[in-house]
Amino acid sequence: MSAALIAGLHREPVTGAGEDTSAFTVHYLGVRDAEKLDTVTGKAYRTLRFGVYVPETEGGSAAPANGATQPEEWLAALVHWTQKQLGETWSVYADAWPAQPGRQAVLWRMSGCETRMAGASMYELRKRFIGHIAAPDTTEENRAASVLIEGFAAQIQLPLDQDKGRYMSTAEASADLQADAILDGQLRLMLVQRRMRPAEEAALIRRVEIHPILK
Repeated sequence: MSAALIAGLHREPVTGAGEDTSAFTVHYLGVRDAEKLDTVTGKAYRTLRFGVYVPETEGGSAAPANGATQPEEWLAALVHWTQKQLGETWSVYADAWPAQPGRQAVLWRMSGCETRMAGASMYELRKRFIGHIAAPDTTEENRAASVLIEGFAAQIQLPLDQDKGRYMSTAEASADLQADAILDGQLRLMLVQRRMRPAEEAALIRRVEIHPILK
């Protein structure tokens, strides 16, 4: 009975009826305590724990991630690349989960950025990203994580703007398959781009005089 209950509820989406558009996904969190015996009926009972994840914006109301605000340029390119790698059966989002994510979904969010000097005229811009992979079972999640990690290794340069010849390179890519898909994210990624340092403006030389001693 417990196995049937877990199979019927774990990772299953629940949506409202009619005008109620609220939605959440049920996750099995394990048993609360060991089985106990009811002294009145003489029957044993077990308490199962379930939790729900409800995506919310900072304002407190659920909203889709693809709203009016466009994602950051690198993040948008990463979402587009991920969609090509996994195919149309997967939904890929940026920044935050929407109110009703797809059954097979990936979320990318930027967790940090930094710069490093690469010479007198160049510098490196580095951005760190966290990827969340959610699917009906862990086998699908692990398969998608493996496809993406292999993709980063095979295609070191990811297109940022192909028309202008702009790319970003993969510096680090790793997956922790034991991490929580919703709260922590299984993927860790660092992308790098080298840029030219802008030339400093200087006063023009109007006239050059050579001192007689230097002749």
